Amino acid sequence: MSPVAPLDQLAHGFAEMAMQRAAGLAVSAESYEELMITCVQAGHGMAAYRLMEEASSDGFRYGAFSQTARELLAGRLPPEAEALALDTDGAGWGPSEDDALQVDPLPQLWCKTTKPVRTFDCTGGGDMSAAWAAIAAGDAPVLLRGVGSVWPALEAWRLPHLSRAMRRAMVRIAATPSVTFCRESHPAVRAGEIVPPSRTVIMDVGEFSDRLHANRRGRAPLLFGEEERVYLQALVPPALMREVDLRFLPEEAREKNEGRACGRLWVSAPGTVSPLHYDETDSYLCQVGAQL
Repeated sequence: MSPVAPLDQLAHGFAEMAMQRAAGLAVSAESYEELMITCVQAGHGMAAYRLMEEASSDGFRYGAFSQTARELLAGRLPPEAEALALDTDGAGWGPSEDDALQVDPLPQLWCKTTKPVRTFDCTGGGDMSAAWAAIAAGDAPVLLRGVGSVWPALEAWRLPHLSRAMRRAMVRIAATPSVTFCRESHPAVRAGEIVPPSRTVIMDVGEFSDRLHANRRGRAPLLFGEEERVYLQALVPPALMREVDLRFLPEEAREKNEGRACGRLWVSAPGTVSPLHYDETDSYLCQVGAQL
């Protein structure tokens, strides 16, 4: 990279890498490493975390990076699942007596809205000005029905397809189906003052698929015993991003991403939930009920 200011260097590096991946071109381990080191040196640890998400999706392991990079990133990024347990071979993908997904009952909702949910039928596109006005008002929950009614994702998104689209991913492991977020890099966690209720690891997506099934398809639990649950949280890889259509988003939302559609992917077995919370920025949750 050219010797420019750190923020400019990072922005240029991220943009260049995003264009490569979107075009289906391979990004080298050396490129990921160089940019991650720059992130850490510039004090942008979360940017390094995001890069590791992308590198993992492309199948890279810590062993692909230099010793210098591994030492610098130690404690800043999640460990590999393989380092946590010896018995992780599992039965692998394919029909078996444990082929059913692990299903947990949904908890009872206790929150009540002050106003009823405003629902808009967005099937087939069309004028969404009333929906955006309701969202802008911010005084009631808004539900947009049918936004993804013709998305290829509705038919294509199956667990084997996910395994082909991304080889490894960040996976959060929790002791129960209620997955409470906790950043392990927080100083209080690293100092041992707080025991995190969940942990993030880097895991082969094939192994993640096994762990969504009953009895984890023969794999041993990693951190929390027999009742632990897994929850994949990652940037959507370009191959999957092409199977959704985010043109329903308002123009200003697309402009923030320089016209490029982007998103995050959450995958879990039925009944795995995230406790009630709010995000610091506006977001749109599109739910796709994928099959095996």
